[in-house]
Amino acid sequence: MPENKQEKVSPPFYDLISPKQAAAWLSKNPYNRPLKESLVAEYARKMEAGEWKEKGGIPIWVTEDGELINGQHRLAAVVRFGRPVLLKVQVRDKPAVSWKEWHNRRKQ
Repeated sequence: MPENKQEKVSPPFYDLISPKQAAAWLSKNPYNRPLKESLVAEYARKMEAGEWKEKGGIPIWVTEDGELINGQHRLAAVVRFGRPVLLKVQVRDKPAVSWKEWHNRRKQ
């Protein structure tokens, strides 16, 4: 019988994410759905206009190995904006399946 493993999750924290850090996390992005360019453009425009406010919602999720689980649109906007942005981050275990695997299972 498989062991019931508890997921490891750090408390969320706010960090100033540089474009370099955002690009590094985006380069290790096996879990997300395709990027929506219009959403990246909207977020980057808000960052440029000084209207970006990190809401209290879902943080940027990364694994201890630096793989991105959630937050690709915000991170892509930071890269486009070209300056550091304060974002909420949380370190988590790797998901059991990728977005593509999950999506393909739903189609069956």
